[in-house]
Amino acid sequence: MTGHQNFHVQSVGSATSKGTRLPLSILLFVLLLTRALPVMAQKAAPAGASQSPAPVIDLADTDDSHPGTESRAARIVRQLSLPAAKRAQRAALQPPSLPAPQDQRSHGAMENASQNRTESPSAALAAHPEPAGPHAPDALTPKTKRTNYVVQRGDTLAGIFKRQGLPARTLQRVLDADRGAARTFAHIRPGQVLVIERDHPGGALLGLTLKQGDRSLARVVLPTEARTTTNPTALRTVRHRIKRGETLSRIFKRYGLSARTLQLILHRHPDKARRLSRLRPGQYLQLELDRPARLLALRLEGKRGTPLTIRMEHHSTDREAATLATRAAAATPETNETPAAATKPAPIEPLEDPTAAAQATADEPVVSDEKATAVADEGTPVARVETHRIKSGETLASIFNQYGLTPGKVYQVLHAGKAAKDLSLIRPGQQLELAFDADGELISLTLVKSPVEKLVVVRQGESYRASVKKKTIERRLATVEGIIHSSLFADGHQAGLTDGQVMELAEIFGWDIDFALEIQPGDQFRVVYEELFVDGEKYRNGPILAAEFVNRGKTYQAFRFEHDGQIGYYDAKGRSKRRAFIRTPIRFARISSRFQPRRWHPILKKWKSHKGVDYAAPRGTPIKVTGDGRVVFRGWKRGYGRVVIVQHSGKYRTVYAHMSKFRSSVRKGTRVRQGQVIGYVGSSGWATGPHLHYEFRVNNVQRNPLTVKLPHSLPLPKRQFAAFKRQTAPLMRQLAALRARHMVASSSD
Repeated sequence: MTGHQNFHVQSVGSATSKGTRLPLSILLFVLLLTRALPVMAQKAAPAGASQSPAPVIDLADTDDSHPGTESRAARIVRQLSLPAAKRAQRAALQPPSLPAPQDQRSHGAMENASQNRTESPSAALAAHPEPAGPHAPDALTPKTKRTNYVVQRGDTLAGIFKRQGLPARTLQRVLDADRGAARTFAHIRPGQVLVIERDHPGGALLGLTLKQGDRSLARVVLPTEARTTTNPTALRTVRHRIKRGETLSRIFKRYGLSARTLQLILHRHPDKARRLSRLRPGQYLQLELDRPARLLALRLEGKRGTPLTIRMEHHSTDREAATLATRAAAATPETNETPAAATKPAPIEPLEDPTAAAQATADEPVVSDEKATAVADEGTPVARVETHRIKSGETLASIFNQYGLTPGKVYQVLHAGKAAKDLSLIRPGQQLELAFDADGELISLTLVKSPVEKLVVVRQGESYRASVKKKTIERRLATVEGIIHSSLFADGHQAGLTDGQVMELAEIFGWDIDFALEIQPGDQFRVVYEELFVDGEKYRNGPILAAEFVNRGKTYQAFRFEHDGQIGYYDAKGRSKRRAFIRTPIRFARISSRFQPRRWHPILKKWKSHKGVDYAAPRGTPIKVTGDGRVVFRGWKRGYGRVVIVQHSGKYRTVYAHMSKFRSSVRKGTRVRQGQVIGYVGSSGWATGPHLHYEFRVNNVQRNPLTVKLPHSLPLPKRQFAAFKRQTAPLMRQLAALRARHMVASSSD
């Protein structure tokens, strides 16, 4: 205590707060001391010492009603009896007291009056005295601000921090500082007071206290000392814990790093690019920056393995180097670590104004939104490409979710044009290619529909545009010939035909030849077809252009011709190979019972006429209608079992019996076309095994389906016949050459 000190005794008569009278001798003694001590202090104080304000002593709170406790008056006398130097030392350690108002209120009333507002440090300390102990705060600077928040119903600590502008990482630091206090903070209740201490309004958190009335429930003081960084020139060091779904581009964008920086890293370090593109949850990424938006070093640490370190080389001028050195010496390094149990962190604000950061001189300029859009329109550099094989049950939305794309991006892509509608009809086995830029934004999407066709969706500005791209197909002619020894399938494969080509050949001549009954050893076939090549490699076989089949010495020919948008096969005279009916409703089935007027019935055990043909086939084999018509009956008929009857134009009707089940789309009155599946082979009705009973009726009279004369179709019109002759002439020469070669080979044998 220095200088002249005048002690003003504020009296309330001779009564204490409890209504008890003080001894008159004590009051007289205090008055004498107030007059004598200033003179003594003035003599003891050194010359030139500054005067300090006189403390105000309030006797209104004296309490002599409890024996064994020190009264207010006794405490004042004890303090005044201390040496001046001792009092000065204690005064320096304590914050200055404020004069107590005449209408003194209780501590609880003062606390309620100060809730939910910002106070000066001295007023806050007077209203809320802090407990002594290890958690007691240090002397706050004059800029320190303290806010009292009254907890309301439904409040959480995270919500309060968010409203106060405190990031989630600060909340995690509070919870990690004291686990015991963390449990108390996690169960805050309405009416409690949360005291938030910050270094300045809107600044960093220094301490947090939870109070219930006058009692302090929990208190946490955050250390102001930051950990030193590994790079002395770095102004900021961030340690980020990688979470599921995060990519390097997203992390860079979050911490204010440009897409150009990421592109330089991937370009200069291609050997490390693969590891950086496959971040795993739980890894740590440490970023060191010497200025906003400029990276000095990057370090990726995992639970196992050697950490990956990349350092950036920047060429700065002498003036920049001096500025950086000054800023590095003055700045406090920051380490931002997100622990495993951390809540989702809020975005970290840049150290400086983004405009100033963009104007800073650096080797990696920040790309503005306008420039990024322009680059995207002209061809944004692709940072990575993901190839995805579509699995069963997947949709475009579920695939986008796997790669961190939002539902809004799905909507944009699906509405990129008419061609984009195919993306809602993706099938298992198809391939998707997704191209991303350095910021993790989708540049393009490619759906590979076939080796020659793909759907491409490309970003253009803020939207996307879809288009279909097809590769050029090269068509080449190929020929195959062979002789039947056992079956069309076996000998066709040996000659070089595929299963599809054998089936196509059987369909072409299906109106002329019953391949289940009439084919025999020695029959010959010759085929001219297309082969499709893409980029010099064979893609697949094209259609059969011309074919010749010699059955039992009779030659049948067929040539492919397209007219008026319709494709068909015609003989050399221009007559369509497609008749009103095909011979057999089942491909390559075995005839188990022919059309005959007298047959022993295996079920009825008597002789009975069999007015149809039975085709034995495995249960479930598809049954095709032999001609265009309308279903007049579908249901159960005694011995027929499940049966379908089709009425064709004019006088013809066909019957298909003993089915195991019907095709769901076939009903009475349904129009059917030749070759359409109407049911499946079974053994319903009077049948001993799975087979199809097929009847062909003319004027409702059964005829032998194998020998009945089927009506021919009309030939080509004269105006189209000339084009047909010009188109088929080269194909006829090809067949003639094959025929001649076979004759030469036969004669030499």
